[in-house]
Amino acid sequence: MIISFLLYFQWDGFSAKSDQNKIHSIQQDIFIEHHNNQFYIKQIIPSLSGGNYTIDWPQAANNRECLNENNQCQWTNDEKTNVKIKSGKITLKYTINMEDESTLLLKNWVAKFNNQQVAASKVHLIESIS
Repeated sequence: MIISFLLYFQWDGFSAKSDQNKIHSIQQDIFIEHHNNQFYIKQIIPSLSGGNYTIDWPQAANNRECLNENNQCQWTNDEKTNVKIKSGKITLKYTINMEDESTLLLKNWVAKFNNQQVAASKVHLIESIS
């Protein structure tokens, strides 16, 4: 009986910790608009589970925003990398400057959530004509 209790206690603790580190799959739509040497990027994730997340922003990202269905997300640090999110639709917005022709090929230009694996992405490219 005691051995059964100890085994249950260990398994329960292990499975609870395992669920916290579980990687979830998400789908996203990415809109990239080029205008006046800037890329305006908007990532829309239609359904994200509620919780605390770390966002890995692109190094060149400026003007970072996170919006949920009602208003802005709740940042938990000044660097805007840690955020508390209620479940639902999430939109990330940011800009990347195109300073010269070498930035024409973008690398590391998508923001990523920790413990979230992207299952599918739709990319929409928009070229503004001025």
